[in-house]
Amino acid sequence: MLLDPRRRAGLFPLPVVFVSTVSRDGVRNVAPYGCFMPILRPLDLVCLASAKERDTLRNIRETGEFVVNLAGPDFVDKVMPTAKPCPPDSDEFVLASLSEKPSLAVRPPGIAGCYAWMECALYEEYSDAQFSLVVGQVLRLEAEDSLRDKDGRLDIGEASPLMMVAGDKGIEYYTVRDLVPPKRGEEAAEAEGMARADTIEAEFSRCAAFHGHICPGLALGFVAATEGMRRLKQHRSEDEEIVAVVETDSCAVDAVQVVTGCTFGKGNLVHKDNGKTAFTFLVRSTGRGLRLSMRPDALSMDESHWTLLKKVMRGEATQEERSLFGEAHARRAHEILGKSPEALFAIEEVAATPPERARIEPSEACQRCGEPTMRTKLIPCGELKLCRDCSEKQISSRPG
Repeated sequence: MLLDPRRRAGLFPLPVVFVSTVSRDGVRNVAPYGCFMPILRPLDLVCLASAKERDTLRNIRETGEFVVNLAGPDFVDKVMPTAKPCPPDSDEFVLASLSEKPSLAVRPPGIAGCYAWMECALYEEYSDAQFSLVVGQVLRLEAEDSLRDKDGRLDIGEASPLMMVAGDKGIEYYTVRDLVPPKRGEEAAEAEGMARADTIEAEFSRCAAFHGHICPGLALGFVAATEGMRRLKQHRSEDEEIVAVVETDSCAVDAVQVVTGCTFGKGNLVHKDNGKTAFTFLVRSTGRGLRLSMRPDALSMDESHWTLLKKVMRGEATQEERSLFGEAHARRAHEILGKSPEALFAIEEVAATPPERARIEPSEACQRCGEPTMRTKLIPCGELKLCRDCSEKQISSRPG
């Protein structure tokens, strides 16, 4: 079928974004745009195609600033009120009943209720007799945390970005859910199960790469951390949002670090040397906590596996026995991954106060060894302030 070349926009969905600007006199303006795109992935530039006579374009030229608001289906009824011509002195936030979200890098406000905001400065304008291409540099990018997964990807299904498709009868608006109907029944369950299995395998592979090998301990830590994050409805901690308290120093802790993002360096990984395969996950914002402690029979191994383990630990295993041990260890680890968290752990809600957030304290030189030591960690020993090692030597060297 041959089509009029001008119909090219009807062959693929276009994003619907709302661009908010402020005039030189401070009047707020909002307009929907479908011709919007990032310019190459490694860059911080975006491009907006605009008709020549638009208040948005005039405001960008005058102030050099704008905000691109990424909206979901709740904003479909805001397209027409913000698209129709209005006098330049009309506040379109008021006309379209929109609430503003204060911006931090630019003067124009964003639109509250959107799922992401790009605060932009004018980088360049390429003008033609019929249109202008506005290239903006993104100064600040913000997105709703709840719509991003632990790897930082947008959850398309939850965000449901608003899109439009031009047809013979005009423009129609869609979201991902409209364009790709959900699968139903057994087919949906099978697809969901396969996707979950692929995700688990990929995430566990990340843990193994960090840890250096696959073992039952790593699998236990992975299951505990994954289940804890799922029940607490949390994504990987970027800062100190989640605290993990581990009661072991075994291989399991490496999986906990990878899955939760809790580390000693950020101050949100706490080690209690109890010798238990037990983990507590705390959410600072909600105060919720969950403790998972391994059941007595969760890590049982057959006699041959134990025999190989002992020989490896004593350094007596042959190369062939080490290979057999690695295979048995990996096999046991995958058996653990196939079990339900409830079969492996006793799980309970706990009420616990998270530790204080990590503090950055100035350092002072230990007055014996001279090494810089965090000021709060120096120990008074008579007239001296010593680091822990030097203070212990001071005590042990005293007569009697």
